[in-house]
Amino acid sequence: MKAYILCFIISITFTYIAELKIKKNKKRIGIFFLILALFTICIIAGLRDRTVGIDVSNYPLTIFKLYVEQGYSFIQVERVTHIEPLFSIIILISSIFKNFNITLFLIEFCCALPIFIYAYNKREKFSITFLIFIFLTTMYAKSFNLIRQFIAISWIVLSIYYFENKKYKKALFAYIIAILFHYTAVICIVAYFIIYILENYKNRENKRNWMIFIILIAIVFTLLFTVGLNSISKFLPDKYAAYIGSQYNISSFKISSLLKKLLWVVFSASIVCYYRKKDDMVYSEQLVYLMLLFIDIILYFMSLKVGTFGRLGYYFLYIAYFGMIPKIRDIFKQKCFISFVIISLLLVLWYNMTVVNWQADETYPYSSDVCDFLNENYSK
Repeated sequence: MKAYILCFIISITFTYIAELKIKKNKKRIGIFFLILALFTICIIAGLRDRTVGIDVSNYPLTIFKLYVEQGYSFIQVERVTHIEPLFSIIILISSIFKNFNITLFLIEFCCALPIFIYAYNKREKFSITFLIFIFLTTMYAKSFNLIRQFIAISWIVLSIYYFENKKYKKALFAYIIAILFHYTAVICIVAYFIIYILENYKNRENKRNWMIFIILIAIVFTLLFTVGLNSISKFLPDKYAAYIGSQYNISSFKISSLLKKLLWVVFSASIVCYYRKKDDMVYSEQLVYLMLLFIDIILYFMSLKVGTFGRLGYYFLYIAYFGMIPKIRDIFKQKCFISFVIISLLLVLWYNMTVVNWQADETYPYSSDVCDFLNENYSK
């Protein structure tokens, strides 16, 4: 935990200084401190040893050894591993230095960079510091394990920002990058579809009708997809077919996980209600996030049959996190208990960052074979 707290304090301090400088129109100095914050996050990730995160010693290390120890070419690595091409290219680039810690640094850089760009682009509406805080408390530790998917998630978050602001070429570029890091990112086409529908039907009555229609479509799609999994798996690459073959059962159901998801739905619904008569643009935006949270819950129930679907829900969940959480403060802006609400939210996010959630991914405790002072006083 020591390393994560140290990373948190240093990066948030740099980010806060950067935000102050940017507000004073000293953008170059501000961007410099943002880079320092970004590098702090990546250095802590890069210094960890191979035991932090279940997947680290799996495919990243395997691909690294193929490049460094056996001299494989990119084409040969693709034939052997079938890993998404951009991830292989990142390891190929880092393999030049023949140091796996540099590989881990570069992997985290690919994950954190889109979020920093997103935070900088949203600086007029949201606090940069708060957005980076959200990243640290929701994505950072998790990205030590589900490496490729969390790189894809961060690029999807950036892509959705561009799409919402009608910068379609940049949105498509970021979306393609996400897919080339993890093919499952293709499912996010659902998010673009929902945004497009709600943006093009400004009348609230039409929005309500379309929302009902989309929810019904999602339910029908879910049922068909769940029932027809065995047939669909025949058309998938072996590794994804294997995912579908690994089925869970009702014993996998955790009421705590469902309650946490429902908590975010309640938060999102309160924001939607707050903006319903105040700001039609924000109302539409937050309605999207509410629907994405419902999709996440649908995928959670689907995961009771096929565990992988729970991971697909991460895309929708994290898009909602970055678009929804900064707006919660607006609901209570004029209320006397704003401090209580903000502190409670920060504690929830901090709890999300710490020991309980990520033990299964073996990202706690942190350990390093490079910097001993970062190591915990106890072993796994």
